Amino acid sequence: MQEPFQNRVSSKILGKKQILGKIQKASFKGAVIYALVAGAWILFSDRILLWFFDDPLLLTRAQTLKGWLFVGASALLLSWLMRHYIRQAYREGALLEEVISHIPIYVFWKDREARYLNCNQRFASVAGVGSRENIVGKTDYELMWRREDAELIRRNDFSVMTGGRPLLDVEETHLQADGGTATFLTSRVPLKGESGDVIGVLGICSDITRRKREEEELRESRDRAQANLDAALDAIIEMDGKGIISGWNPRAAEIFGWPAEEVVGRRLSEKIMPDRFRKSHEEGLRHFLETGEGPILNRRIEVTALHRDGHEFPIKLAVAPIRRRGAYRFIAFIEDITHHKEAEKALRESRKLFRDLVERINDWVWEIDRNAAYTYVSPRVRSLLGYGRKEVIGKTPFDFMPELEAKRMEALFREQKEKAQDFDALENTYRHKDGRLVVLETSGAPFFDEDGTLLGYRGANRDITERKRVEEALRESDRMKTEFVRTVAHEFRAPLTSIQEFSELLLGREDLPGEQRRELLGTIHARAAALGRTVSDILEITRIEEGQGLPLTREPCTVKELFDRLGPFLEIKASGHRLEITLAEESARVLVDKAKIGQVLENIVSNALKYSREGSLVRIRGEPEGELYRVTVTDHGIGMTPEQVGRVFDKFYRADESRTTVAGVGLGMSIVKNIVEAHGGRIQVKSEPCGGTEVSFTLLRDAAGQNGGG
Repeated sequence: MQEPFQNRVSSKILGKKQILGKIQKASFKGAVIYALVAGAWILFSDRILLWFFDDPLLLTRAQTLKGWLFVGASALLLSWLMRHYIRQAYREGALLEEVISHIPIYVFWKDREARYLNCNQRFASVAGVGSRENIVGKTDYELMWRREDAELIRRNDFSVMTGGRPLLDVEETHLQADGGTATFLTSRVPLKGESGDVIGVLGICSDITRRKREEEELRESRDRAQANLDAALDAIIEMDGKGIISGWNPRAAEIFGWPAEEVVGRRLSEKIMPDRFRKSHEEGLRHFLETGEGPILNRRIEVTALHRDGHEFPIKLAVAPIRRRGAYRFIAFIEDITHHKEAEKALRESRKLFRDLVERINDWVWEIDRNAAYTYVSPRVRSLLGYGRKEVIGKTPFDFMPELEAKRMEALFREQKEKAQDFDALENTYRHKDGRLVVLETSGAPFFDEDGTLLGYRGANRDITERKRVEEALRESDRMKTEFVRTVAHEFRAPLTSIQEFSELLLGREDLPGEQRRELLGTIHARAAALGRTVSDILEITRIEEGQGLPLTREPCTVKELFDRLGPFLEIKASGHRLEITLAEESARVLVDKAKIGQVLENIVSNALKYSREGSLVRIRGEPEGELYRVTVTDHGIGMTPEQVGRVFDKFYRADESRTTVAGVGLGMSIVKNIVEAHGGRIQVKSEPCGGTEVSFTLLRDAAGQNGGG
């Protein structure tokens, strides 16, 4: 009777059991050698690649080549080990499978008919036969492979055995026990007997399914990043340390009129800069490379650019330097602000209050998945919110919003997602990393897979915080003007009523005694003078607003002279209060317009008297401070909040609008500030609610007078 196939395999391949221990030691030694080599390769190869390759595409290709080299080297190493130990097994009758029983890859070997002689347990598991003994004598058609996969495997086996040469790094796809597929990188070498004839084939496999998946994900990520880059609202240009263009996105081609193929590899200054700026650009680049300092880096500036057709236009530019391996690259983000400038001009003509405001436009490109988690954000997110890209990826927009705003926007997003609709110019509020609130205008559109399933949204955010603040300021200005008109009407009504009534009385009563007639005329004169002062204040603040400045007639005088002029005013106004005046060096000379500084003193003292209790103390003191002379007025009145102090110099502002009995239209302190600053001095206010107020200002001393008078 013919000997069973498995017994024939055992008699030809297996060997004497007493040699088993020796072969086990040899296999352990081979495993250690393999582990050391593989470990060293894994530990150092990625670091070496990161050192030499900066570009993600080159790095990916290098990693793929590295994997192939690793598999090929592993195949050759294991081939050498197997051939060495197989020969030893033939000579000593050892078990070949014990040599590779612990090798962490898939190993099999077959006879000349491509029947399996054996394999390691890892290969048996992936082949779906359970124990490795179950594979002996089977062909690939009898395993769980698909027929086309089995035919490819057999062709490769016979190619190696027929040609007598190794077949390395062949990708093969196998059906797995769980129904999925796996990709293996397989290398085969011919097995030869002691006579040198080919008696079979040895194969080793490495599962590269995960690597293939990661490569595909990397390609998708790169494509997505490129799509977002191409969709950016800004031109994005990359330049090396020599000023040579290496990157040019479609928006750059649109803005400057140059297609990428005509500018990449050329000097940036030659393509988009007017002649008059090129020299300073080259010098600035050279200065940065030498010192690491650059005045335009990492901030947005407005400059003039050159179009391909020769016309110049304004742009907003931000340049970020990137240092890698001792060399610099520069990324420029450029926005064409031609239309923005035109809008600014129209805005200045139509609304005078907007003439000094420039709306800054900062666009942040993003992508979110269907659960609203960010899958991509452009670097501009740092300038808008203060967060780095890694801090944002994986989170949702709602994680960066105040609680109520997050609930509102989350509900709106669910509604938009259900309808898969675009959204445009949607205002929403984010919280900056430093805690402040940032208002953004968001536009976005859904994107789908090939089956029409919504994958997420892509769009851009624009910072409109400043615009919203200006709008609020305009509303506040309109409110204050309305209040001003109301207050002026109130201030004019009482004096005009008195003037009208007393005039009618004088006209209708010719029999009035002279003393009473003079008293009525005095009242009319006082009311008219009050109206005149109010009108003068309005005209004065109007001149200041129109940039005409304050007409000053300066002349030297002593501090005492200034306060002597204040005497009659104090006698009338301060009769109900305790007044304390302390002047250090009252003979000190100052160069001032006496009438204007008198107006300053009267206004400050008048406020101190109006807003403090009758009989309370108002203290006035003066003291020299080097080349200045400081005057301070302190009361113990109702005081002001920090917010009121911050606005006390605003036009039409009254700290306590509820006190309608206190006269004034809210222009006094604004005029006072302008008068003091026109004299080269400074004014400041300190106050606490119910704690009184201290107002102090400085005047320049008359240096010539001081020197001449000692």
